Amino acid sequence: MFTSIFIVCLTLFHAPLSKVANEHPFHVSKCEIEFTDESPNVQIAMHIFIDDFELGLEPWTKSPLQIGTTKEHPDADSIIFKYIQKNFVIRADQKELPLSFLGKEMAKDLAGIWIYLEVEKWQAPKQVELEYSLLTEVFDDQQNLANIKVKNQKRQFGVFMKGKTKEKFSF
Repeated sequence: MFTSIFIVCLTLFHAPLSKVANEHPFHVSKCEIEFTDESPNVQIAMHIFIDDFELGLEPWTKSPLQIGTTKEHPDADSIIFKYIQKNFVIRADQKELPLSFLGKEMAKDLAGIWIYLEVEKWQAPKQVELEYSLLTEVFDDQQNLANIKVKNQKRQFGVFMKGKTKEKFSF
């Protein structure tokens, strides 16, 4: 398990250095979920490679989304959010959290996209259950990495993949 996490992390740090950023031999997304005392809202930032995401979203639209381009589909944000709602579910203390879509932006390497989500007015939980199945229906080797932070101190890390898309974390 440690070796698998190490390899994924190594390839993540290597990706921006690659001369051809859009070609990558791995399929990975990552997200940060943060429950803080400073804000009553849960902050979520998710990074996904655009080329992989476009493939995953094909069944959801009749024309390419062309994310991050001047030709971006006018309904791209709503299509992206619907897909995320189906494939990314957070439960805190056994209650499903209602996600809100805040927006998206291109990653600095232009190969990925950052998606920002929020849950309004939620207290730090004792237990979090995360279902994170983004792109596992498209790529057999898809790995989704999650880092959950509660009250600026307690962290939990999870790796999700086909056949292992749910995990519980206690704080």
